[in-house]
Amino acid sequence: SGLLDDGLLVNVRGEGAVWGVTLNDGIDAVATRDRLLDEGIIVRPLPPYLLMCPPLVITDDQIDQMIGGMRSVLAKS
Repeated sequence: SGLLDDGLLVNVRGEGAVWGVTLNDGIDAVATRDRLLDEGIIVRPLPPYLLMCPPLVITDDQIDQMIGGMRSVLAKS
């Protein structure tokens, strides 16, 4: 199931390739960004949000990598 359904995020919103997620209370957006960078995932922290604007040529495999990395990092937070 999704990150939102699993309680790892409060809200997800966006359009096209530009997306933002709301982090749960107590989750540091900057520290989360740093851990995501270690996974090869670039996001912009704007507490309590993480903002994503991937290239328009992103592949399905890269999207899966992004979601999997977010799941891994957020599950440890």
